[in-house]
Amino acid sequence: MAGRPLLNDFGQMSDEDKAFMLRQMADVLVILQQYQLPATIRDYGGLDFGPSGEYVSAPLSILDAGPFTTYAGLVKATIQSKLAKANTDPQVGGWRANGIRARLDKFVAEGFHVAMENMGTFPKVLVHADFTPDNFLYDTGTMRLTALLDFDFSHIATFADEFFRSLGADIGQLPSPRESGESLALRTAMLSSFPDPLPPSNDDVQWPSAKAWDDALREKGAKRPGTIENIAALSDLFWLSGQILPFKLCNEVVVRNSSQEQLAARKKSGEGLLINFLSDYGY
Repeated sequence: MAGRPLLNDFGQMSDEDKAFMLRQMADVLVILQQYQLPATIRDYGGLDFGPSGEYVSAPLSILDAGPFTTYAGLVKATIQSKLAKANTDPQVGGWRANGIRARLDKFVAEGFHVAMENMGTFPKVLVHADFTPDNFLYDTGTMRLTALLDFDFSHIATFADEFFRSLGADIGQLPSPRESGESLALRTAMLSSFPDPLPPSNDDVQWPSAKAWDDALREKGAKRPGTIENIAALSDLFWLSGQILPFKLCNEVVVRNSSQEQLAARKKSGEGLLINFLSDYGY
């Protein structure tokens, strides 16, 4: 397939060139958001081919669970899958210390339904789930995108999911309400409006690109965090699914390159975050 990986050059591009590429990415996202799903896809979850070659609902490739008649079922299965993996993770030990796991299980059994029930219905949407510069090719002469790759994680979910699973934490992935500092400032900007003038960029947020992405979505008429109903509340539940197996505590490479003191400190911090989440929901 023709083209050079966009990620190879994106970081070194000028703000103007980055904005040009992001506008093209927004065009592609609009196509995904507006794609009319075949009538044979009835559920949330993964995709497969039926006996006659038609697209049909299927288990998720990322969870090996589903399909789900409701979106709440998909989100709950995501959390349950992470809890199951946490059982055998040597760093978190299923979060059984200090009674946290019992509280998590009770929340999933009782509180999750309550948290979801007031969010209404969720239109089914094709989600790429890895929609980042890593997976775009472009022509270096024309500066035009030539391909979107890697549909391995694609599934049927909602408009919100692309902003939870894709787009890069420093540009277009919606930070959780439990972030702090620059990440929390980016969340506020994405849900309301960007500050003027923009703050200086740093390792956490590339402010010119983040605003260029939001501007491109607005210009193209795409769904974006500021226009997606209930995304603010829903992002807290996605935060939970990520916090059960936090990257800096459970990734094999990170663990291998960390001291026991560092890992212990991260686990203590993780316990505190989970306790705060559960307390906020009355568990």
